[in-house]
Amino acid sequence: MFRSLFLFLIGAIILSGCSNRSDIIPEKDMAAILYKMYLTDGSLSIAASPREILGRDSINYYGEIFKSVHYSSEQFSRSYYYYLGKPDILDKIYDKVILKLDLESQVIDDSLTKDNKTQNLWNKMAIWNLSNQHSNEKIEFSVPISHKGVYTLKVLAFVSPKDMSTNLRIVVGTSTSDNTPIEKLDNRQVIPLKKENKVDKYTASFNITEDKPIFIKGRILDFDNNPETPPLRFVGIRRISLTTPAVIQDTNKTAHTAPAVQPDKNRNHHNSVVLPNKK
Repeated sequence: MFRSLFLFLIGAIILSGCSNRSDIIPEKDMAAILYKMYLTDGSLSIAASPREILGRDSINYYGEIFKSVHYSSEQFSRSYYYYLGKPDILDKIYDKVILKLDLESQVIDDSLTKDNKTQNLWNKMAIWNLSNQHSNEKIEFSVPISHKGVYTLKVLAFVSPKDMSTNLRIVVGTSTSDNTPIEKLDNRQVIPLKKENKVDKYTASFNITEDKPIFIKGRILDFDNNPETPPLRFVGIRRISLTTPAVIQDTNKTAHTAPAVQPDKNRNHHNSVVLPNKK
């Protein structure tokens, strides 16, 4: 989706020479420019066909971005080349871009949750970061429910190709007992996680037909590695939710409530968001 932007950045590197520090765009402004570039490239990719996008002059549609922050394309080229030589700083710049893109996505998800009158039942941390560390963490969870309805687990996950966990997947199912092993869950679903340079959305849904106590449980990051030698992990969980439509009751009664988040449909690997490639 972002081929135009990548081609432009490559061109910036080739056309740039050695830069003096005084010519360099500050980190904060570089992050703002890159954020706007990704938004622009994304909107163009949706609005136009690939042939139309690749036929555009990059400066024609990035030019307004540079004007808005009072820099030229040449200044951006020199600055990008400079920061490539300082990967630690470039990582921080991209982290700001990625965080802002994630926050934008979260705002949209929150608005959808509110409009659709859903409620979130997830009872653990919603954001996890296992970046460049040896770990056996699998994010095991168990959520008690007691009402019939459709329950949807949604996970936004970024997994780098450098992640060394084997057969990485989400495993989720239901059980009448909280002590049931993950391998013996009812309605068990296994969803492979993709090791790509993008955030993917993964979902699993359960249609509970009776009002009775059960558990939706599983692991968000299940894998096959030997636990005695924890694998090197490069995983970022951007958001986890377990949602169900709000329970509507008489006005004289208190509605069933839970902490808030977002819904989704019964499918996985959709609405992928391509993130900047730092290297």
